[in-house]
Amino acid sequence: MRRFVNRLRKKSYLIVLLISLGAGILILISGSSLWHLTSGLFFGSCRGLVSREIVTNTLSLSLKWTFKAEDPIVSRPTIVDGIVFIKTVSKDCMTNPPRQTKLIAVDAVTGKKLWESNFQGLVQDIVPVALKGIVANPIDNGNALRGINQESGQTVWEFQLPKYGGPIWGLVRDSEYFYLGTGIDPIQIYAISPKTGQVVWQKSDGFPIRSRIGILAHLEGVQVLFSDMIFVLDSQTGQLQQQYKANLSTVLERFSSLDNMVYIVAPESIAAVDLNSGETLWTFSPACIKQRSENEGEGADLRIGRFFVFPPTPIHNRVFTTGGCHAIFALNKSTGVKEWEYDNDNVDSISQVASIGDVGYVVFSDWSIRAIDLRIGNELGRMETQSAKAVNWDVNSQGLGTWKNMLYATLQGQSLYAFE
Repeated sequence: MRRFVNRLRKKSYLIVLLISLGAGILILISGSSLWHLTSGLFFGSCRGLVSREIVTNTLSLSLKWTFKAEDPIVSRPTIVDGIVFIKTVSKDCMTNPPRQTKLIAVDAVTGKKLWESNFQGLVQDIVPVALKGIVANPIDNGNALRGINQESGQTVWEFQLPKYGGPIWGLVRDSEYFYLGTGIDPIQIYAISPKTGQVVWQKSDGFPIRSRIGILAHLEGVQVLFSDMIFVLDSQTGQLQQQYKANLSTVLERFSSLDNMVYIVAPESIAAVDLNSGETLWTFSPACIKQRSENEGEGADLRIGRFFVFPPTPIHNRVFTTGGCHAIFALNKSTGVKEWEYDNDNVDSISQVASIGDVGYVVFSDWSIRAIDLRIGNELGRMETQSAKAVNWDVNSQGLGTWKNMLYATLQGQSLYAFE
């Protein structure tokens, strides 16, 4: 059974989005104009310790290089300024606390390791964020933030949260500061200087108690968002500017956002919400996402087939769904109307869509990577590995990333693959 971890303008601003479902933790990942929201503290999987051998490849991309880490990779690849970041944990992590956890930087063109930064504790599914030559990454089980020199890998500063002030559940940035969301009761939001690691401002008053929050960053500022309420904070001072209601209830706290819209995995549907008003603009509810029966008992909403596992991926004028229905749906971004459907041949898709132009790439549970024409849904080719269909897989231990004309993949195991 699959295992989940359940837990903008000159006057820039913050929008705080309250998430009150379950014990999940929200993280929204910054990247130009598109942000992905993922969830939770990620403990890591050590099941796939051996690299997967490529058997056939009919993609238009060829394997350029493979980087093999010493320990299992437990993250999707994140690409920033020509550097691919991955996280690893020591091989005994299934039975004991990880003895060694690493953030590894790899040259995106050559596959050469540039540096590694070692820390203790659990791997969090929070991507490293870079600003002004500093890479920020949570350490110490999410109770501290480390600032790392992007070129050398040397630690520049560490910001330690106060006792009982953690963990960090959100990390984003704008053009000036890193922003942290931390804690449960009370919730804290910090603005951190990338140069010194010092607190520029801190806010905790006015937020609901024991509520989960996601942070969404824009290049000119930061949007921090909450599930039934949106708070707007000034990014320079942390002062409350405005607040209004929104319906952002989700399953597993999974979101994506683009152009002032947030796309959420709502119970039994995908929904699009306008961030400027909190209004739900459309929902998409395919028949394969089953409704909960009254006699199924508590917890039935968290079973497979009642929601999409991954947040929707907005690309160009469409929103793409993966991780549900043994299919990929392409939805009109404005209306939510289905434009096409790709049948997965009863094989699960186990990553979000990554794109290069009009070609999308997705990892499947037979450990293939398939290329799909994002305009019409036709398969254009696939890369297959010498692996049986995955019975167990983690939401966060495999995935894809793109940079320029290159595709990067982690497929559990110890290898990072680059295709061009």
